[in-house]
Amino acid sequence: MKKKFALVWVLVLLAVVLAGCTSSRTGTWSISGSHTGLQRSVNDEGLSISGRTMNGRFTTNVELNAGNLAAFHVESSNSSGKASILLTQGNVERSFDISGAFSDNLDMGAFGAGRISVRFVFESAENVDIVISWG
Repeated sequence: MKKKFALVWVLVLLAVVLAGCTSSRTGTWSISGSHTGLQRSVNDEGLSISGRTMNGRFTTNVELNAGNLAAFHVESSNSSGKASILLTQGNVERSFDISGAFSDNLDMGAFGAGRISVRFVFESAENVDIVISWG
């Protein structure tokens, strides 16, 4: 009986670990900093992040195809402080200042289809609302 019980727990733990690995392909956030009122999401159409106060780095990975890269559009606003996006793929890194009111397609010509790291860097930013669409 104890062996069956232990085996069931091992199988449940394995299933949880495998589910975590597959769900972390996109949508998982790494946060290094402080925030209040943080809201964030990632889906097939884009991502969003918002908060009342934000300081530090907020990073996620996304998988983009050529069409997504061509349509990569940022809508951003914050009432004070600084906000920027750092995009990384392999050895390619591009930084964009999106402080204040920002609405534009980003030049994604240096990137290829595949996984891209999206890092938001905030310095004493307040009333942040960022939506990136690519779908």
